[in-house]
Amino acid sequence: MCIRDRFNVGRIQCKVLIEAAQGCTSWLADFVLNKKNIFIMPDLLTTNGSITASYFEWLRNLEHVRSGLMMKKWTEKGAYLLTKKAAQVFGKRVEDLTDEDIQSLKGPREHEITILAIEESLHTALRETLDLSESAKVNLRTCLLYTSPSPRDRQKSRMPSSA
Repeated sequence: MCIRDRFNVGRIQCKVLIEAAQGCTSWLADFVLNKKNIFIMPDLLTTNGSITASYFEWLRNLEHVRSGLMMKKWTEKGAYLLTKKAAQVFGKRVEDLTDEDIQSLKGPREHEITILAIEESLHTALRETLDLSESAKVNLRTCLLYTSPSPRDRQKSRMPSSA
């Protein structure tokens, strides 16, 4: 349900509202919901996973190389040598390892590296936004509006110090 006017905003009875579409909460509704102390997670934070995934794909395509390819063999070899040494210390043979053990020595696959990078990016952005919102004592939407980069002045943040 889009919360666009004074008629349906009064019917909202929740503690947390998570937007899942662009522009689904009007400014009036946002104001009223904030006055009712309803925590709003703006769509800019909840729907940016696909945008971030596209960004990583774009970066990978710029280099024409898979993100994990350069480190994959080095990681596999290091893990194998470490496991071999550990097996010797504990009196076991590397040949006795299970298929699952061997697969884990090969390190992460391409999609796992990408997923971990996306998770880290999203988690960091969310944590920074929540921290700034709390320290500046503004809601998340206001915080996002101030911290979005400005194409005109290329500043990272425009958050006023008195906010």
